[in-house]
Parts: sequence; structure tokens; C-alpha cells
Amino acid sequence: MKGVDAYPGYFSLNLDNDIKIEAMSTRRAGLERFTFPRGSKPVIGGGTLDINPENGRITIGDHYGSSFGPGSDHYQAFACYDLLNSGAQKLSEYGIWTGDT
Repeated sequence: MKGVDAYPGYFSLNLDNDIKIEAMSTRRAGLERFTFPRGSKPVIGGGTLDINPENGRITIGDHYGSSFGPGSDHYQAFACYDLLNSGAQKLSEYGIWTGDT
């Protein structure tokens, strides 16, 4: 990792493969931005998702159970990725990987 920058409500870093990750937060929401190297074909995965190729938006969300100890604590996580840079880019292809053959 290189190029780490952090302060309350913001964190960014540049990975060794030149992908830049930025995470911003408020008390009730978070936003992530991924900047991929020019010419790369990014792959993003997660729970249930919806791909809208017209506006380049990918939404991911799911319900999760407690990850430690007993109990039935549940929470919902949601992410939204806008990939088209305000219309300056087009999706050349899209799809999902289901993990099976």
C-alpha cells in the first residue's frame, strides 16, 4: 500500500495495483469510491446486487447475522457504486460471478 491519507470521516489509499480506494463517512452513512487504472477491467463483488448498465450504477445489499458469540443480532449493509463518471464513460461489458461452474 502507498499514498495513505486519513482524517475523521475520510480515508484513502493507493493499492500496489494502482487502484485508489476512498472511504467517506457520516454518522449514518458511508460512501466508497474506487478509481481504477486507465484501461483496466474492474471486478466488484458482494451480496445481492443489481446492475443498471444504462447509468452505470451497481447496488449491493444484504442482511447479515451476528459474526461473533450467541445471539440474533442482525444488520443490513448497502453499497452503491456509480461507475460512469457523470456520463464521461460507458460500460463495455458487465456481469456477475456466482461462484459455481
